[in-house]
Amino acid sequence: MKKLILAILLFFPPSSFAAIEYCPDVYIADLWVMGARDDGLAMQNGLSMRLKDASGNYATCGGKDYVYMETDNPAYSGLLSMALAARMSAAKLQIAVNTSVENEYAYQLAYIKIISD
Repeated sequence: MKKLILAILLFFPPSSFAAIEYCPDVYIADLWVMGARDDGLAMQNGLSMRLKDASGNYATCGGKDYVYMETDNPAYSGLLSMALAARMSAAKLQIAVNTSVENEYAYQLAYIKIISD
């Protein structure tokens, strides 16, 4: 029986166990866009955000300090626009990240939802 379970698990790649992590009731503390960097920083060529809670303390999403999206992602322009609008209006958000796509600092941004109070 144990061999059968092990054999079945071997047919599923590790990414099939990935999940979307939801981070409700957060705000954008810091927002930046970077181009290519000579030092090869993991978050170059993309949008990066640091989140905070209602008290103003930094918040994590999925256990990482930042969320990130590369500029070549098809949803990049729309999510950048949403992030800018949310930051400028200090809007409360729900963020989701793809835990299957990460670098040493961040998970990939999946969506931004502006929450109406």
